[in-house]
Amino acid sequence: FGFMEHFDIGSCNMVVMVTSKYGTSGTVRIPHYNWQMNFTVAANDVTLIKLPQYAENTGSESVAKRGIQVTTLQPASVYIHQYHSMRSEASMVLQVESLGTEYYALSYRGYQQNITTYPSEFLIVGVEDDTEIKVRVSDQTLAGKPAGTEFTITLNAGETYQVQARLSTGDLSGSHIHGDKKFNVLAGCRWIQLPAGCDWRDNLLEQMFPVATWGKQFVTAPHANMPYDV
Repeated sequence: FGFMEHFDIGSCNMVVMVTSKYGTSGTVRIPHYNWQMNFTVAANDVTLIKLPQYAENTGSESVAKRGIQVTTLQPASVYIHQYHSMRSEASMVLQVESLGTEYYALSYRGYQQNITTYPSEFLIVGVEDDTEIKVRVSDQTLAGKPAGTEFTITLNAGETYQVQARLSTGDLSGSHIHGDKKFNVLAGCRWIQLPAGCDWRDNLLEQMFPVATWGKQFVTAPHANMPYDV
């Protein structure tokens, strides 16, 4: 998995949270930076591991080496948290066995304050070497690719590829991403009102589920009558 560009570039906190019903141990690694940290977690407890600043992916449409890997001796659940000041977001992380070869990005339109644009974005993370991935973007990208453009990238395990929308009104939701081997996709925004009109803004960072895991029946429940429950 990986972390996308935050409002506070270079100063945001990035934390991996590991929990398990077993007492276990493991390692968090950024393989291409030769960084790793060993950890233990007690049964039914949570262990937090803070990542270095260079774990944050920045920019658009270039291959980086900021993929993060967590391994544990016993089954565990992994979550990630990215935050600074009042700007915060967290996501679960799928285990490798649950990843797939086809995804759609689910993001949100960007936001602009003064002259700074906080774009819609998604992040592709290689899991296996020589993974060929075709991307069809749903909106114009920061590098100028028009909506509907399809292009191909090749990623090795631990390599990342972030795509950002060009305009503050751009939304990369619906971008189609498929490859010949398993890989991971996260999507969101650098800083956004959600829903539109809300006075509070956060980065948006969410694990995407592969198309193969999608269902056809769902259960929901009413929520409190609050204007910004999402």
